[in-house]
Formats: sequence, C-alpha cells, structure tokens
Amino acid sequence: MSVSFALMKERVARKLGVLAVGNSLSAEDGDLIAERCLSLQKQLEALEIVTLDFEAGIDELYDDIISAMVAALLVDDFILPEPKRTKIAQEGILGLPAASPAERRLRKVLAPMRVSKPVRAEYF
Repeated sequence: MSVSFALMKERVARKLGVLAVGNSLSAEDGDLIAERCLSLQKQLEALEIVTLDFEAGIDELYDDIISAMVAALLVDDFILPEPKRTKIAQEGILGLPAASPAERRLRKVLAPMRVSKPVRAEYF
C-alpha cells in the first residue's frame, strides 16, 4: 500500500508542527514541501539508496522515514524554535558522514529488498 503525495505533505507539515489536526495545508506551504520532497528524491538517487516517485505514492514501509527526512530539510524554512529544530534536523538529515537515525532505518528497511549479486538457478 502506498501513501499519496498530498498525504505525505500533510504528514511532513504535522511533524514540523505547522499544521494542526483538522486544518488543511496552505498552497504556499504545500509548494515548499513539494520542492524539498523533490530535492530529497534527487539526493536519495544520487546516493543510490532508493528511487522514489512521490507522484505515484510512497510505500507505507518507509513513508514515516521519508517524512522525517523531508522535515529535516525544512527546519530553516519554517523557522522552528530550539530544541525542536535541532531534534528534527538530527533525526532526518541525509548525507552526513555519520548516518542519521532516519537514514539508518531506511537502509535497514530496504536491505532485504536488495540483492548483492545476480541470482543464479542451480539444477540438480
């Protein structure tokens, strides 16, 4: 099952604390979150971690992880107060020498899906 792009953007906004339950996301905030989603998509592809297609939806297995990573990219844009800003950034930042908790979880979730060498059938 997958999570739609609109729902993903709402989850990111709630994680940042800029969207209350029951409210809808403003167009400006939605556009900003969408830009950061595309930026994350490019980063994950460049690091050869995973290829995402936000328009097709994000798998439920790692949608919360991706939300944390996008939120980490947005802490400065939404001018979050300390210590919330630091906590969200540390949880989801991508591409540092030491992997963030979100990056480690994503790699762990994706590990069983990867095959390190081609599978070869053996016949007896």
